[in-house]
Amino acid sequence: MPHHDLAAELLSGFFLLLEEDPPEVIFLVGPNHEAAGPPVITGRRPWQTDFGLVEVDPGAVDALVGLGLAAVEEDVLAREHAMGTLMPYIKFHAPEARVVPLILHRGLSRADLERLAGALAAELGPGRILVASVDFSHYLTRPEAEAMDRETLATITAGDLDRLLQMGPEHLDSPGSVAVLLTAMAAAGADGPTVLGHTNSGAILRDDLIETTSYFTFVFTHR
Repeated sequence: MPHHDLAAELLSGFFLLLEEDPPEVIFLVGPNHEAAGPPVITGRRPWQTDFGLVEVDPGAVDALVGLGLAAVEEDVLAREHAMGTLMPYIKFHAPEARVVPLILHRGLSRADLERLAGALAAELGPGRILVASVDFSHYLTRPEAEAMDRETLATITAGDLDRLLQMGPEHLDSPGSVAVLLTAMAAAGADGPTVLGHTNSGAILRDDLIETTSYFTFVFTHR
């Protein structure tokens, strides 16, 4: 799902689906835009929103830290909009849900991403979901963005992690987050992805000349 407020319609549509069966825990993985701190960052502080606090699941955070898969770095995490943008939606649509925030540097190895994905897959189950907070093509015109998005979606649908991890911001801002999602979903035996929505900022603003950011929402479901 996206992490720009401009894509609010896609965000709201996704979270309205969650209202039907609100999760208890949301594992939330996304980019570290600042590229600051350790390779994978998490934290234990709650997130303040206009609708109240979003609490963190301390047991899950401690488990990932204990396995050496993430490190706590509260200040970097607090500044990351890939996490912060989603917290009001989470609190409004799934008010009792706890989160496990994880932000990733670019350049993590496939082996490191697979280890993280394996640990997350083991934590999933009824009431416990994994969400990737990712924006797709950047800095392109609307037609260029739509062509690039078709290429990225084909790579994701094929599960081609090697190709995915070679992609730059012209395709998406966090290949590692999507790789973690794909690997965890395969380990969990899920079907997908099913695309719920796709657009870009040029389409939203009705301007084909601006540099765009593109957005997808897609889901995996239990077999």
